[in-house]
Amino acid sequence: MANVLSLLGAFVATAVVLGLLGAGLVLPAVGASGQAAKQSVALFEGLPGELEVNPLNQQSRILATDGSVIATPYDENRIVVPLSKIAPIMQKAQVAIEDKRFYEHGGVDPQGLARALVSNTVSGSTQGASTLTQQYVKVVLQDAALKRGDKEAAASAVSRSGTEDTCASCSS
Repeated sequence: MANVLSLLGAFVATAVVLGLLGAGLVLPAVGASGQAAKQSVALFEGLPGELEVNPLNQQSRILATDGSVIATPYDENRIVVPLSKIAPIMQKAQVAIEDKRFYEHGGVDPQGLARALVSNTVSGSTQGASTLTQQYVKVVLQDAALKRGDKEAAASAVSRSGTEDTCASCSS
């Protein structure tokens, strides 16, 4: 009986030591997860409640008194046309340039996110995983910041960092 109690005591002591050791090994991962969640919440709370979309700058023209065009000065030289005036094949082509599988995955691309995560983990480079929706939001935020004259916020809206991957065309 004493032998059984001795073995039971050794088993309990070993279980306690291994439990503490296991908890000590898992604690950093739990802490890192909690910190990541905290930062994600702070990032989310920092986003604007409403995304204000300002009208796009369009082509400017300087006219003579007779109505003829003298010059077309521009920072941004665009002519906005309604979507109905753009051929459906061109609409699909423009989307396909950025993301050929957009209509398959909708707004979130799990395959692209996994590819970027693996690539960023394995190599020192930063792969983009942002969706067209994310790119659109970044460009709207950049445009709003530029209209306010805030070049730092405009650069931040489309910056590449470890937490917010973008593609090369997002800032163009």
